[in-house]
Amino acid sequence: MKTAVATTPEIDDLELATEELVSQIREKIKFERNSVGIAYCDADMDVAKLGEMLHAELGIDIVGVTTTATIERHTGSSDMGVLFSVLTADDVAFSVGSTGELDYDSFQGVIRKTYEDARARVQDDPKLIMAFSPYVADLSTDHYVDILDEISGGVPIFGGVATDHLELKYQKTFYNGQAYVRGLVFMLLTGNVKPVFSMEHHFGTTMEKIGVITQTTKSLVERVDGKTFKEFLA
Repeated sequence: MKTAVATTPEIDDLELATEELVSQIREKIKFERNSVGIAYCDADMDVAKLGEMLHAELGIDIVGVTTTATIERHTGSSDMGVLFSVLTADDVAFSVGSTGELDYDSFQGVIRKTYEDARARVQDDPKLIMAFSPYVADLSTDHYVDILDEISGGVPIFGGVATDHLELKYQKTFYNGQAYVRGLVFMLLTGNVKPVFSMEHHFGTTMEKIGVITQTTKSLVERVDGKTFKEFLA
């Protein structure tokens, strides 16, 4: 699988933002058989419109989430703008699930049905799930993870929760031209995918360890490379 990342500080002029992001992506990567775009955006943007425009320009599914800030290896940290990543591959397929606005009384069944529909669009069981979750006071993010973990049979899940500039009033998830306050968006990755566990921290020094998750119970990671977390970190 190949990836390319584009950034723009533009949050008001969506045509300019789209032009800058699309131009950078096309300069960096040639699309293979299957592709998907992932956008992390300032919460003050019209993310539904941005998703719609990126989808129209590139012809691929766009999933995304609003964030407090973004970090990119070349441009550093930014608390305003867009970070846009494209994944493309001949040997990996992507299938997006979008629940629409979730209700406390029906969210479990809606998530299960959305997963089943996404799974039906690909030939093989997923190897990895990327989840873009809403922040909802009466729906803990643990619920989303538990349901996806159960229905997928324990497939590794990676993702995050929508935020804004720490007010928790304007955050959204989005899929192409639709944005949601209470909507879960997730992506199934099938084919040649080999998830690994990676960790890094910065407290004056840098440490990086990479290992394979070898034992879990539902969404709880218990062993990495056959070791407990304590043994792995030591």
